[in-house]
Amino acid sequence: MDQLHKIIKYLQGNLTNEESNALNAWRSASPDNEALFESVREIYSVEHLEDIQLFDPLEKWTEIDDQIQEEKPKGKIIHLKWTAIAASLFILVAVAFWVLWPEPLYKEIVTANNTTKIELPDKSLVELGPNSKMKYFTRISKKVKERMIYLDGNARIEVSKNDQLPFIVVSGKTGTRVLGTIFEIRQLDSIQTVVSNIEGLIKFFELANEKNSVIVNEGESYSYDGKGFTNVTPVEPALIPEPIPPAIVEKKEPEPVIIEPPVVEEKPVELPPPPKEEPPVDKTVYTTIANIIDELNTRYAGKFNTAPWGQFRFNAKIPIDLTKYPDHSLEEFLKELGSVAKVEYRQTCPDCFELLTLTPK
Repeated sequence: MDQLHKIIKYLQGNLTNEESNALNAWRSASPDNEALFESVREIYSVEHLEDIQLFDPLEKWTEIDDQIQEEKPKGKIIHLKWTAIAASLFILVAVAFWVLWPEPLYKEIVTANNTTKIELPDKSLVELGPNSKMKYFTRISKKVKERMIYLDGNARIEVSKNDQLPFIVVSGKTGTRVLGTIFEIRQLDSIQTVVSNIEGLIKFFELANEKNSVIVNEGESYSYDGKGFTNVTPVEPALIPEPIPPAIVEKKEPEPVIIEPPVVEEKPVELPPPPKEEPPVDKTVYTTIANIIDELNTRYAGKFNTAPWGQFRFNAKIPIDLTKYPDHSLEEFLKELGSVAKVEYRQTCPDCFELLTLTPK
């Protein structure tokens, strides 16, 4: 019983180095021990779990007993003792696996002349074609690192996306690895396989050498022939335009040519521009205030003078022509000045006047 416990721990990967060395020594001690170890490992193998459900203990024991009989006998008593122990251990292992895994890890389905739809435990959908066989997983545990199915025939697979668990289809000598996509697989014979990608991205590889692979993009198809991969994506035929019917040319009688006399363009008569009106000439005579005061001093000497404090702009001009007033008295002349300039004066005697202000208006 202790050795059976160690074998199971070994297959689970839980033996220490010391226990592993002890188990190896036990296996080397006797061919019978090695035969028992191999039988337990065969039962434990995940690939044969579905066979456990249908195993015949009597038949299985016969196989083990035949192996033991082939070895050199070590005595009747020892052989009978080993036979009883081995049978008990074998049945105990089978019962233990029966309890631990009541359902096989893999199931197999075979179609006849019909297409069968299967929903896998991960919600992936498979349309298994006629005359095809598929071996698929029944559950996903925490120890599983990939979702794998085995296909012999044709199938259309819609893979449920799971970035942590790649989905692998083994078909013939090829494998197809995806995370989540829709694709078709056609196994033409034991070697040649064709993969067509409908949606997503696919890695199509050789099982014996995964480096020998090809990435299949959406809409592409690749074939494996035992050596390499060939792009077999169908090429859409080019559209041939419909022929254009020949144009129907209608014969027409030539139309008469009408020759019209040339049109003489009448140019308007250009009239000479009207003469420019000359701006009116300003004939006004302007006299500076200094000249006006000098004229008054000369014409009315002794009767006219300017106030010392008077306001005069000597250089300013006033519109007045002194020649027009030759006979005016001093008072009359000052009044005429007042009509065209600002004039202030005062009378100092009956005929005498003093000029106080003379500036332009």
